[in-house]
Amino acid sequence: MPLGTKIAAFLRYASQSSIVHLLIYVLVFFVYGWQTLETDISMVSVESTGGPLWRHFLGPSSPFYTALQFTVVPMMLCTKGVAVYDLLLGGNDVLKHIDQGTQFIEAPLFIRRLCGYGIMLAPTLIVLAFATHAIINAKIRSLSIGSALKPSADWLSHQVMQHRPKPFSLSYVIVNRLNGPNYRTILLGVFILEIFFFIILSVLLIGQMFQAWLGNPLGAANFRSIVLLLLLAVHAIALVEMRGAYNFWDDPARLTIYISVATLQMAFLNGYMWMFAFNHAWGVDIGQVGGPLFLIVANTCMRAICICAAIAVRAHIREAARPSRTRDAAEIYAADGPPEVEMDAEDDAPIIFDLARS
Repeated sequence: MPLGTKIAAFLRYASQSSIVHLLIYVLVFFVYGWQTLETDISMVSVESTGGPLWRHFLGPSSPFYTALQFTVVPMMLCTKGVAVYDLLLGGNDVLKHIDQGTQFIEAPLFIRRLCGYGIMLAPTLIVLAFATHAIINAKIRSLSIGSALKPSADWLSHQVMQHRPKPFSLSYVIVNRLNGPNYRTILLGVFILEIFFFIILSVLLIGQMFQAWLGNPLGAANFRSIVLLLLLAVHAIALVEMRGAYNFWDDPARLTIYISVATLQMAFLNGYMWMFAFNHAWGVDIGQVGGPLFLIVANTCMRAICICAAIAVRAHIREAARPSRTRDAAEIYAADGPPEVEMDAEDDAPIIFDLARS
């Protein structure tokens, strides 16, 4: 292959990755928030809140679409990334493409590979630099890491002085229908289960590193090792935030990072299994795709239960953090009396004036 063709192939290879797409997905779906996005859609939607049930499930804020956004959309994005970076049967896909595409650089092999990784991961490094800056600022101000995932005032400027419907959580409604659910117990159960997932990821990463140390190119895919390392690191952060949410029970944003991490972990495993099931080496064969498809269904069901439980706990913490004392305007100002009413000086509890009922 001519050298110019190799360079063009490498740049096309780097631009076809789904890394930027995954970052945009995380930014919109978790940093901005899927419930905030649904609320925005409900505000601009011309459909009324009433009507038959089937219209709700086919409407713009349908829970069916939300479920697809949690499962199918990230799975397809991860499948694209896996197909680009981890498809060669010989292993070490990324390294081979970088070595071929950076041959024009008159430098040692280490420098060439460093430049190649820099070109490929430049968008990711820029986003990670700003994210690290936001997390460090949150820690300096003694805030949780989850608070760094909250949208800024610039993102929410279009919501000022507008009537916004209350965010609806289907998971919270389903869990509330159980007989007296204990949300602390639910969160503790999810936390214990995630510890086992953390151990499984650690074992897989150690196995990848051991195969690389033995020099086995078929089992040592460097992209797979990087993905496992990143998922393991963010999983550890999510466990720390879950522990903080369980101990303090004050900030629902602590669970946002776990929900995003669990979604991406589920998506990467499903993406690998989807690519493995429909690999072009043997085509579509029911005998070959049965195992991967079963693992996709089992993984989706298991992680979906954990994610729904975390969403319900997150909604419960948000509801518990809101002030519960409400008073009608008629209770504060008598209809036929003077407007000046002496208030209790010792009552420092927050009061919400429900003017709609006056």
